[in-house]
Amino acid sequence: MADGASSTEWEISAKQADEELQKKKLPILSVAFNGETVLTSSSRPTVKLWRLGDEGLTATGALEVQEGLKGAAAAPSSLDVFRDMAAICTQDGNVLLWDLRNPKEVSSQLDLIQGQGSIIRFLPDGNRLVSGNNVSGRLSIWDLRQQRVERELPVNSVGAEVKNGDEERPSKSRRSFVPQADSPITAMCASGDGRMLACGRSSGRIGLLHLATLDWAGTDLPAHVGSAVRSLSFERSKFLFSGGDDRNLCMVDASRWVTRGIRPQLERFPAHRASITCVRACPDHRHPALVSTSLDKVVKVWDYRRQRVLQTFSSHSAGVTSMAFEPDGHVFVTVGADAMIYVYAPVHDVGADVGAPASGAPQEDVKVKPG
Repeated sequence: MADGASSTEWEISAKQADEELQKKKLPILSVAFNGETVLTSSSRPTVKLWRLGDEGLTATGALEVQEGLKGAAAAPSSLDVFRDMAAICTQDGNVLLWDLRNPKEVSSQLDLIQGQGSIIRFLPDGNRLVSGNNVSGRLSIWDLRQQRVERELPVNSVGAEVKNGDEERPSKSRRSFVPQADSPITAMCASGDGRMLACGRSSGRIGLLHLATLDWAGTDLPAHVGSAVRSLSFERSKFLFSGGDDRNLCMVDASRWVTRGIRPQLERFPAHRASITCVRACPDHRHPALVSTSLDKVVKVWDYRRQRVLQTFSSHSAGVTSMAFEPDGHVFVTVGADAMIYVYAPVHDVGADVGAPASGAPQEDVKVKPG
């Protein structure tokens, strides 16, 4: 991020309880946000829709997974949205697509491996969708216009031994990779320019796929050693951030990794007191902000250039399970095990030299641990 970029302060502008889930003591598990509609999912076979307006959040309906599957009642395992198109993957391996302008009817259905839920993400062009299997670890890239699988990819099979900063050198005995217990995909994210796809696994390793060639960028990077990667996010198609069960945030230069075949130096810093559930870089490139959520009930806003906490929010009364920015990066939402939805809106921009503590919480400097 160039010097002189500003940081944004956020404040809670609205909150809404999912009273149905609260009565049953069920958490909201995931959230997606297209700028107008907030989508939330739980362990029930329904994705609820909330309209964000001047009066806050208002329930406007739901996407009924059970009706879409003609009687089946599998809950969502993953949720994503691109403009007016919503995609829901169920725990038994179905992907349902909805046009949010007509939420009462399913637009189409994609069949994955039955009995195996997956993580799904729209690619930036909106015409393709990638699914990462959380059992086998395989990737499938779908052409949504033709409703078919464009390409299936196994787990990274490159046999190489490298050190951080060294060029990739194939090993003499180039043996194929046998998927083991650490193969399942636990997080995915595509870069904003559509060049890269990052995949996090239950082993704590991160793989980087070049989407133009569908080649892996060398060996997977050990980021959260011995702990699952729970979330990934790109900033400006350059830096890649991750959060995991080890309570750490990690940052790498992904552009150098994918274009030069050089595995980058990894920066790791402690972030929370419990597992990190989500990490998202602000889509507004003028603001070097990163938001992380955790089961420790805390939401943190970071200046990742300095590994410094700018703001801390402790409004959730239980673990924070997920968060999402709107596409332009001004507003974000968080959801939690307390079945609450919080909306955060910008207060004002502060200068490049952020010298004053953010509202409600002091700034914290954290000690970086080289990877």
